[in-house]
Amino acid sequence: MLEKEKAIEKLNEKEIKVYQYILAHSLEFPFMTIRELADKVQVSTTVILNYVKKMGYKSFKEFKLAYRLQERKSRESKRIYDDKQVIGALIQLDNEYYQEKLHLAKVMIGNHNNLIFTGVGNSGLIGAYGARIFSSAGKYANVINDPFMRINASMEDTVIIALSISGKTPELLRIVESCKTFGACIISITANMKSPLALMSDISIPYFLKIDNIDQIDLTSQILAVAIIERLARND
Repeated sequence: MLEKEKAIEKLNEKEIKVYQYILAHSLEFPFMTIRELADKVQVSTTVILNYVKKMGYKSFKEFKLAYRLQERKSRESKRIYDDKQVIGALIQLDNEYYQEKLHLAKVMIGNHNNLIFTGVGNSGLIGAYGARIFSSAGKYANVINDPFMRINASMEDTVIIALSISGKTPELLRIVESCKTFGACIISITANMKSPLALMSDISIPYFLKIDNIDQIDLTSQILAVAIIERLARND
């Protein structure tokens, strides 16, 4: 049984009233003083303090702070996926800025015999998809998604398509830097046009989505990266 549930089991009748009031008034509670809460529940401030201690906190102030942080975390974890932002970013791919970027990238890819995708984590999986799409379209491609792979051969006839939402992943930057050192041309697809990855690229194709992190887990949509790859693979 969870610690919170164990603590609730130990509450007396008056303390349960405090618990129920806070649940029912979660928006107002963080801004209330201990006296205001006591008046609303019609108990003494001593009852409030006893409740706070049974819940594992030393003071009413500490309890309110923890409550605010927990509420904020809960709201963030329940954020609704913003498909309108993704759709808007997809529509932008038809504008002149992207048409020029895509054209330059296609020319670069066409002028080289070798095409390699690279990325770490989810971006590595998108890279594997990109290699498959290009191979199916008639341009054989491969993928490097091992962040520890060493590059020690000439890559003068190679284009690297590097995928990263943040453009800051150290393992990816190391791979891209090694490939560039050995003569490869770099095309980056990233949500951060000012990132180290974008700046070290010969051609950077940014997409404009808000980076969505929850508890250090990146949940940013990869739809834009996929759409850009699919457009690059087309011969039109």
